[in-house]
Amino acid sequence: LFRTFAELTVLHPNLAYPYAFVYIRQIAIHLRNAIISKKRKDMVQTVYNWQMMQCLYLWTRVVSKAHAVHDCEAICELTYPLTQLIHGVLKLYHSLRYIPLRLHCISLLIQLQANCGIYVPTLTLAVELLDDAEHILAKKPKSVKNAKVVDMDCALKVGAPVLEENVWRSTLCDHLFRVTLQAAHLICSQPSFPDVIVPITHRVILMSCTAPKYLNVFNSHATE
Repeated sequence: LFRTFAELTVLHPNLAYPYAFVYIRQIAIHLRNAIISKKRKDMVQTVYNWQMMQCLYLWTRVVSKAHAVHDCEAICELTYPLTQLIHGVLKLYHSLRYIPLRLHCISLLIQLQANCGIYVPTLTLAVELLDDAEHILAKKPKSVKNAKVVDMDCALKVGAPVLEENVWRSTLCDHLFRVTLQAAHLICSQPSFPDVIVPITHRVILMSCTAPKYLNVFNSHATE
């Protein structure tokens, strides 16, 4: 559906631009209100929901498609505000339970960086999540019978008890590893890549993580 909508949008970019601008602006209004009233969870929920996330996925697909088509400069101009919005959503509310949503935001930024010819510090943002992963792994895990595997592609939030489950921790590490690797791949051909990758803070996690299973996941990334 997103792909079809993006294809239709770039057929008449000048007609589509006002609609794209209005809807992206509406997202910005919701985000601004949530930032102003950050202590109110109900305001945060106006941003941290599937409707908002699907809107971001939709316009990310549209803007990315516009960069591959001629005469779509108007829509391409929305790249920067959309990037800022996604980054704002990512930074709005720090909670370990919302790690899936933050991973969605990083994936969106990776799409924009890959398709729009812009630089976004996606690797830095992914590494910041490693600090949260370290905090989760530092606590003693609980083995739960018949624990359900969380589908990270279909989740924005997990319950507090889930954070202590071994199954969730394994899923989180695998997904975080994949996102970090994607972010690193985007800049691997840049001259500054060695200077960026060497001091990455996940090496601290390698030293402090006591679970061999998760240690191997991050260790394989360190040798890439």
